[in-house]
Amino acid sequence: MSNESTSTSTRPRFEHLLMPIEDVLKVPGKGTVIVGTVERGTVAPGQTVELVGPVVQMATVHGVELHGENSRTLDHAEAGQRIGLSLSNFDQAATKRGVVVADRNSIRPYRRGEAKLRIAAEADGGIPLEAGTTVSARFHNASVPAELILPEATTRLLPGTEATVTVELTIPVAMEVGTKFTVSDPTDRKVTIATGTITHLEKAPLRR
Repeated sequence: MSNESTSTSTRPRFEHLLMPIEDVLKVPGKGTVIVGTVERGTVAPGQTVELVGPVVQMATVHGVELHGENSRTLDHAEAGQRIGLSLSNFDQAATKRGVVVADRNSIRPYRRGEAKLRIAAEADGGIPLEAGTTVSARFHNASVPAELILPEATTRLLPGTEATVTVELTIPVAMEVGTKFTVSDPTDRKVTIATGTITHLEKAPLRR
């Protein structure tokens, strides 16, 4: 009994809601349905949530359904479940793949932050990363062009190495300290060349 209690208390369902949007569907009789997998927290009908992308907007949850072959209505959803959310009072045009559904005031959009970056080994697809190279950075389900600003006096990062870098995106995305992301080969987005974790966030304009 004590082991079960300890295990339950540490589950992500007790954290703030975070669900990256995978798809936005038009469903007859239900209107717009937001599809995604709950990464942490819970969501239920009647809940007010935020849609966090380049802009932040509020929405009301009217329905929660398990998405897929065993689709059914839920009284709530929790971490690990792939669901569809019926929402109202939001701008559908600004709601797309890569935006996240979250508890109010729990996460904000940024376009610049410091990160610990690890370049994959050459055998795993890692390539030398030159200063000033524009790459594709994937945060949640959003793929965004980004510049990785290397440490002073560093002109390149070699496969298998780690460094602290500044990530500068072309548009803001939802992120927080601890957010993980991947970096794709600028010539082939299917190849992951590095992984990173955000360690510090900055409210700063893009460099011109």
